[in-house]
Amino acid sequence: MTTKCFTLVRGRRMRVTRLDDCGRIVFGDDSQAVSKGFVSVALTANTSESDEISVTDADGEVIVLEPSEENLAGYGAEIVFRQVDPELFNVITGQKTYANYSGDIIGLVVNTKIKPKRVALELWAGVHGGDACENPEAQGDYGYMLLPNLKGGIVGDITVENGAINFTIRGARSLDGNYWKQGPYPVMLGGNPVDEVQTVTITGAPTGGTFRLTYGGQQTATIAYNATTAAVTTALEALTNIGVGDVVVTGGPGPATPYVITFAGALADKNIEQMTAQSQLTGGTTPAIAVTTTVGGTIGVPSILPTALNKDDHFLAITVDVAPPEVVCGTRPLLDPTTASLTALGNSVVAQTATFTPTPANIAAPAYYEFGDGEYAYLAAGSLAATTHLYKASGTYTVKATTNNKTVSTTVVIP
Repeated sequence: MTTKCFTLVRGRRMRVTRLDDCGRIVFGDDSQAVSKGFVSVALTANTSESDEISVTDADGEVIVLEPSEENLAGYGAEIVFRQVDPELFNVITGQKTYANYSGDIIGLVVNTKIKPKRVALELWAGVHGGDACENPEAQGDYGYMLLPNLKGGIVGDITVENGAINFTIRGARSLDGNYWKQGPYPVMLGGNPVDEVQTVTITGAPTGGTFRLTYGGQQTATIAYNATTAAVTTALEALTNIGVGDVVVTGGPGPATPYVITFAGALADKNIEQMTAQSQLTGGTTPAIAVTTTVGGTIGVPSILPTALNKDDHFLAITVDVAPPEVVCGTRPLLDPTTASLTALGNSVVAQTATFTPTPANIAAPAYYEFGDGEYAYLAAGSLAATTHLYKASGTYTVKATTNNKTVSTTVVIP
């Protein structure tokens, strides 16, 4: 275990997530919004002081002194925006959006009788001098800050001047009793690391000869064409860059059965350079040997926080190696990560209408479709057997369907 020190620079992204009045995450159609249209986020510590206890004796000499102590009660938040995202403002402040005749949301109405709800606020920043990118799987090096239970603020000061107009949301404050736990979003590489698997296949039915395997520039001693798994293991572990227990060989013996090599030990959970093979095989019909990577190793996949927050945690600041979410205008669905997942997505096209068929159909979970043309749809559980979308222009579109933070995609061509 090591400790990483870091310096945060420049705000990159903001995400707000709806919470209910108990501070629990609200899953649904319009539960989250992502923006980079903010100028600043100011967090101010809210503190309280205990009473000082001072007791003197009859002569006036202090015999008991307990100084007052300053205690952290939470943080107040003030956010200055240059860009108005009406639905994002709705999540933070509770104020209603305003639509045009077509039903498109074009603004916000501020009403003094509406009270703000609770939200979770996530912020991303750059990291100066970080080392996350030493991990080949890293998407970048970012600072990540989280206030998991924030009482939303009000639409406050608005500055109209010869320039961009500022909108201020103020009065937000962090609260005890959050239920964020590990959160619903993948924010760092971690859980579910994968061991690399490479397969050595001999073809041509040789009847004799040998072969060698090369890993990281080092070549094994000769290995018999029909070697046992134990013999292949011994040959690989004899290399100075593969230790005892760093490979697990199954399958074999050759040439009829391929050797399956799983990297373990010090080589587990890594993207391993593919080995090469040199053939000295004889007999048979044009004997040959090849190595293929059947399972790519990875240090980890984008995952939720590794440790759940306590209920009274108000603020988290860490470095992460997963890129911030994409910026969109307006809210987007938030799907429960504990529900079932789609495994595939097919499509068919008639004129300019595409029909998307998921696998499995009628999955017992909601889904979020992105149709590739800027439009999206939120579908309730059990309604996924066939989803149609009318495209307004011809072209090739990549369509994504997300359930349980897992995404499947298909390409649709509109003539």
